[in-house]
Amino acid sequence: MMAIYRYSNEYGQERILDTTSEFIATLFLGPFYLIYKKLWFHVFIFFFLWAVLGEGVSIVWLIYPFLIKGILIKHYLKKDYDLEDI
Repeated sequence: MMAIYRYSNEYGQERILDTTSEFIATLFLGPFYLIYKKLWFHVFIFFFLWAVLGEGVSIVWLIYPFLIKGILIKHYLKKDYDLEDI
């Protein structure tokens, strides 16, 4: 189920994660959205799998939208944001 999450850190910075829009952005933009979000490790994985699978880029492109929610949650938690369900 798609949801909206709110993150905040001790400096008062806030991020809102709408998993529906993240899913759609990743589906249509693929690695370019990962670059925009500065998820360099996943950009590397994306292009590595693309190089290994060759024509399988469409498979990699279709897998990442389903993983983006967990990837972004881990990314924000590593940056010391607290997760608040909305």
